Amino acid sequence: MVKRILRYLSGTINHGLHLNKANSMEITAYSDSDWAGDPDDRKSTSGYCVFLGSNLVSWASKKQTAVARSSTEVEYRSMADLVAELIWVKNLMSELQFPSKEAPMVYCDNLSAVLLAANPILHSKSKHFDIDLHFVRDHVNSKDIKVSHIPGAMQVADILTKAVSSENFLHFRRKLNIKSLDSATGELKSRGNNQQNQQNKCVEMMMHDDQNTTTQEEDLENLILIVIPSQSQLSSDFYSTTCPNVLSTIKTQVDSAVNNEPRMGASLLRLHFHDCFVQGCDASVLLDDTSNFTGEKTAGPNANSIRGFEVIDTIKSQVESLCPGVVSCADIFAVAARDSVVALGGPSWTVQLGRRDSTTASLSSANSDLPGFSFDLSQLITAFSNKGFTTQEMVALSGAHTIGEARCLTFRQRIYNESNIDSSYATSLQANCPSVGDDSNLSPIDTTTPTTFDNAYFKNLQSQKGLFHSDQQLFNGGSTDSQVASYGSDAQTFATDFANAMLKMGNLSPLTGTTGQIRTNCAKIN
Repeated sequence: MVKRILRYLSGTINHGLHLNKANSMEITAYSDSDWAGDPDDRKSTSGYCVFLGSNLVSWASKKQTAVARSSTEVEYRSMADLVAELIWVKNLMSELQFPSKEAPMVYCDNLSAVLLAANPILHSKSKHFDIDLHFVRDHVNSKDIKVSHIPGAMQVADILTKAVSSENFLHFRRKLNIKSLDSATGELKSRGNNQQNQQNKCVEMMMHDDQNTTTQEEDLENLILIVIPSQSQLSSDFYSTTCPNVLSTIKTQVDSAVNNEPRMGASLLRLHFHDCFVQGCDASVLLDDTSNFTGEKTAGPNANSIRGFEVIDTIKSQVESLCPGVVSCADIFAVAARDSVVALGGPSWTVQLGRRDSTTASLSSANSDLPGFSFDLSQLITAFSNKGFTTQEMVALSGAHTIGEARCLTFRQRIYNESNIDSSYATSLQANCPSVGDDSNLSPIDTTTPTTFDNAYFKNLQSQKGLFHSDQQLFNGGSTDSQVASYGSDAQTFATDFANAMLKMGNLSPLTGTTGQIRTNCAKIN
């Protein structure tokens, strides 16, 4: 074992924690534990990591001091350690005049531990660790933190608590922003010679927790890090010198397209969503089929559905004439989505830029990862959770259905067979959507203000006027009813939450630095 550790350290001696220019001050954290992983004494290992924006700022991996009687117990003890650390981080940020606007989100892959954080009943199975139980729950009740379940495949803290496959290890290591110095320096060089001084100035830092010593029973908690300035992180001013007029160019074209056809605003917004939910925001949805792969355009959720390609092509053509080979199709997507919402009266947000375009697409992922119009609430929650979104963010993003139109095929079953729909509303829809045929006939998703981005969608749901089955699931006696009602009565809260969720969606697994490419033609690989 010692030889393996030394071999790994020798092979990664030039690796360090990569700190990026912050585009968010949101605190998120991941908590995990194995169960009885030590074969000698059956004690468990806890681990957590805390992110400020996309930067890892605190972490720990150590053996628990007592043997646990259940996996829930060890997960909850790990969560309690993390909550204590989060309170300290929050207080530190407040002292630095950067108070948290939102309660930090704690992600845990043990559903029982997540439920215990919210359940006021002390079950018999949890009485033996009731101090940790009350500690976490008190901070949840006081809204100091929020706790959410996350699938095990997305649990970054796994790397701190147990052996994982090589593929998962490398994946999680990338998520922690641990990179080789050589590759990180190469990214900086690609940004131009004006960064040379920064590339050559590295600062060695010792990052450690409050423990002054480590024992043979504990994993290492102190790491020597090499920190270099990053130019591969998304930033709002990414094109300020290389293509300063790109934002105004995109806005002009989007405004023109939406003015000619208001529905186009919803189409461009939907394109961005369907792109980001499949292997990240990389413009893969735009790629035509090749001999090496089948594109995403023919996937079930996309075929005869997504549109607006010609608008993106027009924008790309104009941007290429201004700044050849500089602006990615993925960034055009992100900006066009924001400008479409604004053009229809919705909120604005600062789009982060610097994405690059993929060189492949995934038909299978498009078929499996995109939520469908026939989804029940539990399926919606799972689909969004798989991409790192909370249930609240899922409801906020669903508010995009306040604009746009849908084909008869997608809501026929609802208007003829479901009971939780306003009868007069169903009758009006049936006039344009017969029980057989005319699959492509269109109806507005928001029957009240179909070309205005507002909160009418949520008011409609409260009146049982959701067009899709999946829409009405958000207000159907389930866990999201109260949030729908809140958005229906408070347009500003919805606008703010939607903008924040869109900003988060735009950060789904972007290609940056030297990965991917800047396509000249969005439909083809260079």
